[in-house]
Amino acid sequence: MSSSNSSIPRFASVATSSSVSNQMDSKKLCFLCQFWPDIGLTEQDVGDESYNAFFDYVNQEIRILGSCGEDFAAQCLEGTAALVSKLREHKARSKMEILEDLQKDFPNASNSSIERSMELALRLWLTLTIRSSNIAVGPVNAAVTQIEWPGQKSLTSLVQDQFVEQVSPVPEGKARLQADSNLTAASLVRIYSIQIIWTNNLADHLELHRMNRTLKIYQHKICLINHAAQATIANSVFSLPVLEEAIDTMNLLFPIGDEMTTALLLKEGKMLHTLGNYHRAPRTNLARYVYWREQLMELVDFVQEPARNWRQFRSRPRSLTESATFWNLCIAIVVILLTLISIGFGTAQTVFSVKQYKVSVLQLCQGSANDLALKDLCK
Repeated sequence: MSSSNSSIPRFASVATSSSVSNQMDSKKLCFLCQFWPDIGLTEQDVGDESYNAFFDYVNQEIRILGSCGEDFAAQCLEGTAALVSKLREHKARSKMEILEDLQKDFPNASNSSIERSMELALRLWLTLTIRSSNIAVGPVNAAVTQIEWPGQKSLTSLVQDQFVEQVSPVPEGKARLQADSNLTAASLVRIYSIQIIWTNNLADHLELHRMNRTLKIYQHKICLINHAAQATIANSVFSLPVLEEAIDTMNLLFPIGDEMTTALLLKEGKMLHTLGNYHRAPRTNLARYVYWREQLMELVDFVQEPARNWRQFRSRPRSLTESATFWNLCIAIVVILLTLISIGFGTAQTVFSVKQYKVSVLQLCQGSANDLALKDLCK
């Protein structure tokens, strides 16, 4: 099969006519049913904008087939997606056992090319950046966590290893989160100058970088909802508690009905607020999180740091000590400013007095040019 770009099917985010729209919706539905076959998806489900970011991600990932298609056993989108059913069926078997089984479907392909197609299919299906370094081709984004798939590890074990229960105790005073205030994404952006980095890799969700003030947020909530729906019907690669907690973190960061949140999502071009909360009540108790607990604790630590500006100070409850410190700092700044202003006025007054003296002397000398007593002064 040709590896040219023209042979690689892609999804358009915006349809140009109703006939094209119907054709694209049908194609999208067929593709998505490879990933979530049991949840009853319809063309109406995939016809809105909820999947736009996901299909953009799919298009981004399959570009590799246009530039390095000969390095893959499945050299088109349909062929890659078709591998998902085999991977799902054999998720409890090791990578090498699945590879051996797939050799029957690709008798002329090398083991490395089959492995690359397997991992590409997993990246599309699971939105986890599974890319083993020993077989990787094409550009690799160093800012994204790359997940290695050892030959003797099963797919189920590989995914479980990415979401380990965090059993660290919750420090006293942090057991309750202010879900309706500073821990929303909108507040983090507006009050704390955090820049959101939208990630396609669920393993990087809620990764905070304090130095450059960035927070990675997984952007495919629709995939979490679909995986959760699939997990309630059939055995899934993801555990249902992981999926539900990931949804809870997104409901926490993007509360439904919050005006600032809606404005932020519209500005960012994300459709998360249209997906609802998946019948999940807001989970504001930090102790109830077990997979993203440490990431949330770090966010709480971040927003509870001493206020750096008036907006931060005004936006949250304050202790007596913090209030006193803040106002003492404000008073100190005012005193310094007044002192500098006073020094400035004093300096200006001195300069003016010197100039006034010189002018007076000049006038005196001009009026008494022959006065011997002023001779030395008027030199």
